[in-house]
This record gives sequence, structure tokens and C-alpha cells, in this order.
Amino acid sequence: MNIFFNKNYIYVLLLFMVAGCESLDLAPKDEVSDASFWQTTNHFKLAANDFYFSLQEAHNYTDVNSDIAFGAGANAVSNGSYLPTANTELWTDSYTGIRGTNYLLEKAETSPLGPEIDRWVGEALFFRAYHYWKLTKTYGGVPLITGVLSTDSPDLYSERSTQKESIDFIIADLDNAIPKLPLQSELPAEELGRVTKYAALALQSRVAL
Repeated sequence: MNIFFNKNYIYVLLLFMVAGCESLDLAPKDEVSDASFWQTTNHFKLAANDFYFSLQEAHNYTDVNSDIAFGAGANAVSNGSYLPTANTELWTDSYTGIRGTNYLLEKAETSPLGPEIDRWVGEALFFRAYHYWKLTKTYGGVPLITGVLSTDSPDLYSERSTQKESIDFIIADLDNAIPKLPLQSELPAEELGRVTKYAALALQSRVAL
């Protein structure tokens, strides 16, 4: 009995010793850290996927804020009497989207993947231009933020650019995006609806108006 007990004791002791040799500094299974992300082309694609949630849902959004609005006729934006409130979802959501695009662009600058991620860089440039276009349509010139800010970044207090500077910035982003984006005819069926060259050209023509 003593021999049997001693053997089992030794087995249990060895088991704990082996288990104790494993590192307890393990990566979480339910989330991805920034250090382990941005390693593959697919990682950049996944990050770009998030940009699409920021698209305006209403197909008539632009017309509602114009002189061809439906319904009762002119509104505060189209008749020139609109005064921006202290806080708006448009402002907050747009700069949230801009931060996301700036983050991908910063990661792309230091990535060894090079041209392999050009398409996703193009999408980031398109969506940054899109967000600034939404802001400029309503507010005119706005602060042009091109990097990822922290809570103590001096750029948090950037002055507004002029409307011309904002429009020129948007057009430049789209100029840089267009050669990186595919044609509609090059998209596989499962990617229909993603940004293409002509989507960027269409936005650029609207901005130029």
C-alpha cells in the first residue's frame, strides 16, 4: 500500500511540476492585441471592413440637405439658417471614422507588406475623404487631422482649415486612393459593394462641384 501510495504521489507531483513549467503569460482567446494584429494582408482587410459601418444609411441624405429636398420644401440647411449645435452625431461619428482610417494608414506606413496592402490603404483614403466631405458640406472648413491622437495631443486643439483647404485635402486623398482601388469588373461576387476606382471618382466629382 505504501509503495502504491508513493508511486501515485510521485505521479501527481510530476504532473504539477510539468504544468508549472507552462507560461501563464498567455494571449487572450477572445480578443486580438494590437501587437499580434497588422501582420497579414487579411488583417488590413478586416480593419477596412469596419469602415463600411459608417456609411450613411439614408439614400436621400444629400437631397434632404439641399434645395431639392422633398416634402415641405426648404430646410434650415438649404435656406442658410442652420446653426450647428455644440455637439452633433455628425461631428463625433465623422471624427471617429477618421481616427480609424488614420490608424490603418499609420500601420501601413511601417508594414513590410508594401504593395500587398495597397487596396486597403486605398479604402482607408476613400473613407477618410468621405468623412471629411460630410463635415465640409455642413460646416465648411474643419480641423484636418491626419494622425491618431492621444488625450494629450496638441492637435486636439487644431484650428479649422478653410473650406478650400478642406476640399483640396479631400481631392488629394481621393487622387491617392484611385490608383490603389480595383475596377468594379475585377471584384469577385462576394466583394460586390466594396469601394472601387469609379466610386472614388464619383465622390471626387461630387466634392469638386
